[in-house]
Amino acid sequence: MIAPSAEPLVLDVSGLTVEYRDAVRTVRAVTGLSLSVARGRTVALIGESGSGKTTAALAILGMLPGSATVLSGSVAVTPAGRRLDLLRLPRRELRALRWQHIAYVPQGSISSLNPIQRIGRHFQQTAEAHALGRRAAEARAMELLAAVHLEPRRIWTSYPHELSGGTRQRVAIALAMLLEPEVIVLDEPTTALDVLTQEAVLTTLLELQAATGVSYLAITHDLSVAGAVADEVITMYAGRAVERGTAEQVLADPLHPYTAGLLRSTPSVDSDLPVQSIGGHPPSLSDLPPGCSFHPRCGLADERCRSGGPPALLPADSRTVACHRVSERVAAGGPG
Repeated sequence: MIAPSAEPLVLDVSGLTVEYRDAVRTVRAVTGLSLSVARGRTVALIGESGSGKTTAALAILGMLPGSATVLSGSVAVTPAGRRLDLLRLPRRELRALRWQHIAYVPQGSISSLNPIQRIGRHFQQTAEAHALGRRAAEARAMELLAAVHLEPRRIWTSYPHELSGGTRQRVAIALAMLLEPEVIVLDEPTTALDVLTQEAVLTTLLELQAATGVSYLAITHDLSVAGAVADEVITMYAGRAVERGTAEQVLADPLHPYTAGLLRSTPSVDSDLPVQSIGGHPPSLSDLPPGCSFHPRCGLADERCRSGGPPALLPADSRTVACHRVSERVAAGGPG
């Protein structure tokens, strides 16, 4: 099993289950997700589009659309040492905690910034919503913009469209840090950025973490991003966690066939092996196959995988994996 961190937990999610409903169908987007993030640590959720990563993040933040319902679970935070369940807080209290304890950097910085407002106004509005004075907010913003390697005065008076994608992303990170939250949810923090800009943004995140002790929950389909920032990695497939371990374990020696497929389908400058895509397609969350949801795409699947219920996360090689075949093989003498 993964060794627990000596640092206190700033986010503790247990049994999170989320459904979307409309007049025609019901979609179970997340099923029984549990995770915990310690102070100064990073947990990454990885998987293909549609695996439930962003839905999980929005549920944790209390930002799900009206068509979504949290069926069960808890999302605990500990501001000032008090343990609070975000899923059960009145909306006013939740809004007060958001940004002060848990903040968000959404996917696509251009869509998260108002195009008709200068960058400085974005900081001012966030400050006003949480009773932080304008002068204090501006002084804090200047510090943060400098900390993410930008020219504070020039950025403060600029409109979003006047900035590059990488600059906007760093602005979004600085904005999330304005009220000194303990944990930030990063949704695809390097999407649509070139390789050099990606590296600069990831370096900025690590520098801020080292300087402030902030924690991250990173949502990404890019395994290189997970490898660069994460201490722990959780692989999601069809709304479920299917593998959990340290970043080194999961990304260097994956146990679940799906995680291994993700690694094989990711180009790497350090490997001469050809890129191999995962066969088949992700299942529809409104019509999941019987048994293990991955079995139609899995080379290890047997009759039990096709007919039995989806396995829970089982102990395997000091981590957990939702695969009977792998767990039995590890118990019999090793993953190989």
